[in-house]
Amino acid sequence: MKNNDFYCEMVLSNKINVDIVCETEHFMAFHHTKPAFERHIVVIPKKHIQSIRELYLYEKKLIIEMHSIIDEVMRLVESEYGGCRLTTNIGNLQETKHLHWHVYYDKQMI
Repeated sequence: MKNNDFYCEMVLSNKINVDIVCETEHFMAFHHTKPAFERHIVVIPKKHIQSIRELYLYEKKLIIEMHSIIDEVMRLVESEYGGCRLTTNIGNLQETKHLHWHVYYDKQMI
């Protein structure tokens, strides 16, 4: 995969079907294709942005939209499980070199 970007190469190009939770003009939230937790949702920008460090180069409107969709997903998971976690990775900890947020319920499956 080009630049190890699963989200651009597979998800956003529709080469793999994902179960979409919610979507905006610039972001998509979907159930993780290989969940590590009981409830595991990924939020990605539809435009290639490598990491959160690059996000701040974009206009504030995009950042506000990202926070809005993440908040919507967190509310869904919290209403079902009573809480959730939110994480993102940078650099070598980033398996897929595309900004993505994990919203998940804490009971680890693997």
